[in-house]
Amino acid sequence: MGIIQYSKDAWKEYLKLAEVAIFIMQKKDTGNVETVESKNRDLDEMFAWLNGVSKVFYNNLRLLLQSMEEYLSRSPIKVSVEQPYSYAILTEGEAFVALDAMLTSKSPIFVKANAVENFVNKFVSKDSPVRRALQILKQYDTLLFYSTDELQTFKSSNTITQEMWTKHILAYPVMLKLYVQDKTFFDNSDEQIITKLDADIAAFQIPAAGQNFRQSVLASLQQNGGGAAA
Repeated sequence: MGIIQYSKDAWKEYLKLAEVAIFIMQKKDTGNVETVESKNRDLDEMFAWLNGVSKVFYNNLRLLLQSMEEYLSRSPIKVSVEQPYSYAILTEGEAFVALDAMLTSKSPIFVKANAVENFVNKFVSKDSPVRRALQILKQYDTLLFYSTDELQTFKSSNTITQEMWTKHILAYPVMLKLYVQDKTFFDNSDEQIITKLDADIAAFQIPAAGQNFRQSVLASLQQNGGGAAA
């Protein structure tokens, strides 16, 4: 009976050993919630192994394509094949959450900017909307990488304008809203996206102190024939 049971279950052990050999992670139910950082550490060896395999694969692929190009074309060009920067790719949802956490952190601007760039290059695929979002934000929001404390200091010393502050507060959530409403939103040009952002954010603009009163007085004078100038 023991031999029969062993023969029946032996393949499971071999499968487990094979999965371990190629870094397919084994699920262990410990009752604890695994953090993103812990998952990344567990997968580091697998990513390193995949990078090693991919170097050989992409190099051979380039040689194959180059040979085909030289065989089929009278004026062959040099073929290049781009290897992925990393295989530690996140889903869109995970990437947006992680990017939001980085942008709202209190790290110094030079640390934060570098961390965001490294994060996007390492974990986000090139066709992900997160990359386009960051490209636009770097152009649109001049305060993108500053911490809340730094921005409060800037406001107290009148270093930043109300427009700069409004763009910083609303650019990312408005952009995310527009993307949720239209998944092709990031297919537009930078100028079109920025124009759409300006239009949507304008609806949230708060008039400067006294502006409503000034406009009311001017309107009243004009109605009464006062002909006031702005």
